[in-house]
Amino acid sequence: MRKQKALHRMMNQTAEQFLANAESFDGYQMACRVSPVNSAARRSCLYKAWSDQSLAHRFAGYSRAPIVIVHPSAEGGMPHTRGNGIVCIPAHFPEHRMVGTLQHEAMHISQRDFPDYWQDKLKIEGWEPVHPKSAEMEIPTEWYNLCRYNPDTFHSRWWAWRGYSIPLPLFTRADKPDLHDIVVRWYDRSSGRVLSSPPTSFTQRYGNINPSAMEHPFELYAYQKH
Repeated sequence: MRKQKALHRMMNQTAEQFLANAESFDGYQMACRVSPVNSAARRSCLYKAWSDQSLAHRFAGYSRAPIVIVHPSAEGGMPHTRGNGIVCIPAHFPEHRMVGTLQHEAMHISQRDFPDYWQDKLKIEGWEPVHPKSAEMEIPTEWYNLCRYNPDTFHSRWWAWRGYSIPLPLFTRADKPDLHDIVVRWYDRSSGRVLSSPPTSFTQRYGNINPSAMEHPFELYAYQKH
């Protein structure tokens, strides 16, 4: 029992270090804290390594990136990746979903590791990257400040479909934001309006898809291609 506790402490320390390195790399948690709506959405979330990392060890062979088991409430209990190339899985995550989830997250790791490849690929598909400063200046403040942060896309937040239509993952309720309750609206760069429906060309290309896939081209690929 003493040896088992010591092993758990060692695994937890390693996991905590992975998370500390991730924060040094991407500053994601700090960004969430300074954003009023994103901070409020995570008011009941605890972002820390879980004491039992055995699930990460059991599925290590299915992921080329390190796996860290985090508190079950971290990011609303949603698996995700961080900027230094780790996969974060909430504690008590169903084991029968692990392989498919790791395939999904592997796509996000690839998007981080090979940015030039993905930028070229998405440009061919019809997407154009939008510089963060341009997005901040163009998108009306009331909509810009209502966008949910996503650790999987935080390093490259803004893309425009056909160069003019930017998907916005908005919290449904500004007064009571919930990480699981978003709606995707579309900022039309040509008119300066925020529209409730995706462009016809987007729907013709991808069909009717759920908001989690629609919010960003990286998510679109992760949901459809794994």
